[in-house]
Amino acid sequence: MARLHLSTFGSDSSSLADRGRRIAILTGGALLLLSILVLTFSAVHQVGLSRVVDRRLTPVSELEQITSNYSRALGIAYKVRSGNLSPASGVSALRSLQARLGGQWKELEGVAPEAAGGVNWRTVLQERERADAGIGHLINLIAHNEPDRLEFYLSGSLYAEVDPLLTFVRDYTGGLRDRAESEKSSFHRIASVMQVVTLLFLLLSMIAGHRIMRYGMREVIQPLMDMAREISGAENGVQLHISHRDRRDEIGDIARAVFLSAERSREAAGLLQEKLAAEAALAVQKERAA
Repeated sequence: MARLHLSTFGSDSSSLADRGRRIAILTGGALLLLSILVLTFSAVHQVGLSRVVDRRLTPVSELEQITSNYSRALGIAYKVRSGNLSPASGVSALRSLQARLGGQWKELEGVAPEAAGGVNWRTVLQERERADAGIGHLINLIAHNEPDRLEFYLSGSLYAEVDPLLTFVRDYTGGLRDRAESEKSSFHRIASVMQVVTLLFLLLSMIAGHRIMRYGMREVIQPLMDMAREISGAENGVQLHISHRDRRDEIGDIARAVFLSAERSREAAGLLQEKLAAEAALAVQKERAA
C-alpha cells in the first residue's frame, strides 16, 4: 500500500476522473478493511471474555458457594450437638441448605467442563450423591433427637462422605482457574497482535494518504501552477510556452486549450498591429500627396 506509483491509478492516457475513481475505490477499500479489523478485534475480545466468564469463572464461583454451604451444614450440626441450636432450628436450616445446594448444582448442569484439574466432572457428581446422602442422614439424626448417634456420625462417618467431594471440588476449581488464566493470556496475546496489525494498517494508510497527496500535487496542482506561471510570464513579454500539452488527460486538454487560445490571441494581435501600421502608412501617403 505504501508504494504507490502512477500506474496504480492509471496511465498517462487515462483521465483524471478515472484515476480519481480508482483512488476513491482504493481509499474506500482501505477504510472497509480497517473497519473489519476493528470489528474483528472487538468480536474476538468479547467472545474471549464471555468464554472465560461463562465457562470458567461462573462454575468456579458456584462451586465455591457449594463448598461453603457444605461447610455451613457441618457447622449447623456442631451447633446442634453443643446445644447452641435447637434440633428443630437445625433441621430447618439444614433443609434450607439442601434446597439451596440443589439449585446451585442444577445451575452447573451443561456449564461445567467435562474435566479440570485432573478431576472428571462425573466423579464430582458421584461424590455429590454421597455428600447429599450424608447431609440427609444428618438431618434424620437431628430430627429424631439421637445425640449419641449424632456424636458418632460427626466424629468420622460424615467427614468420610463429605470430604472427598470437597477435595475433588477444590482440585476441579483449581484447574478451572488455571484454564481461565491460560485463556486470558491467550486472548491478551491475540488482542496484542490485533492491535499491532491495526496500528500497522493505520501507519500504511497514513503513508498511502501522503503519497496520494503527493500524487495529486504532482499530477494536478503543479501542472496548473506551471501553466499559470507561463501565462503570467507571457504577459510580461516572455515568449509563451505552455507545458504538459502532450498529456492525454484533462490537464493536457487544458494546456492545449490555453496554448491555442494564446496563439490565436497572438495572431489577432499581430493582425491588429499590421492593420494599424497599414493605416498609419496610408495616412502618411495622403499627407504627402496633399
